[in-house]
Amino acid sequence: MLPRASILLSCSSFRFARRSSRSSALADQGQGGGQAIEDAEALKVVLPLGTLASSIPERLKLAQEIRYERATLIQGYSRSKALGPRPGETVVNAQEHASFNFGYSGARAWAESHGIEL
Repeated sequence: MLPRASILLSCSSFRFARRSSRSSALADQGQGGGQAIEDAEALKVVLPLGTLASSIPERLKLAQEIRYERATLIQGYSRSKALGPRPGETVVNAQEHASFNFGYSGARAWAESHGIEL
């Protein structure tokens, strides 16, 4: 198995842990790149043009709130697919999660559907 590296994208208090691999042939869901794109889109939503510098820390916390649940679930699915289930977990069938993984309508829609005020 090729080594994996953990990359921490960090800006002030805004942090998203990402896993990267050197091969797309590993038995995970390959969602790291997609999550990075979704993170960037969330930043665009919470940091629109004209955002005051003084409000940036609070806006980054909002981005974290919007992204955390989804990113954590997808990371867990990928981890389970690549490494196998933890004790008490069932084997992940990637097809069961396909609509969740690929059916994201964006940060604004996620925030609205989860009662997060922008």
